[in-house]
Amino acid sequence: MAYWWVSQNQTYRHERDGEYLWAPNIDGGGRKPFHWASMNDVKQGDIIFSYVGQKIVSVSIAKTKAYNSQRPQEFKSQEAWKKDGKRIDTQYNDLKTPLHISKLKNTLLNLLPNRYSPLTANGSGNQGYLFPLPPNAGRFL
Repeated sequence: MAYWWVSQNQTYRHERDGEYLWAPNIDGGGRKPFHWASMNDVKQGDIIFSYVGQKIVSVSIAKTKAYNSQRPQEFKSQEAWKKDGKRIDTQYNDLKTPLHISKLKNTLLNLLPNRYSPLTANGSGNQGYLFPLPPNAGRFL
């Protein structure tokens, strides 16, 4: 079992309601950003923390590994994203009390990697979608 951090400010409501994660395979320049490519590393049973509005609002369990999927219909406003992507079916579990990262950042930042971290050194969110978490950070959350 592995731990993941998904930053979903733009897509949370659609992904939550549909119980999935989705990311394009490549960006407009034909590159595969690490935070989209990481979809391929998620395994069934992995734990995923949903980061929205500087809070962890849900904890999900991956029901599937990533599989090929077209951009969801709900993402009409994301026309800049390519249509081919990866999807992971998940079981979302909403937190009654979201975890405010500002209250946890001093401890959490010490548990996160220097490279490919979901948070910057000052505790704000890094640009990206799906980030692997070290086991200690996942257990802490």
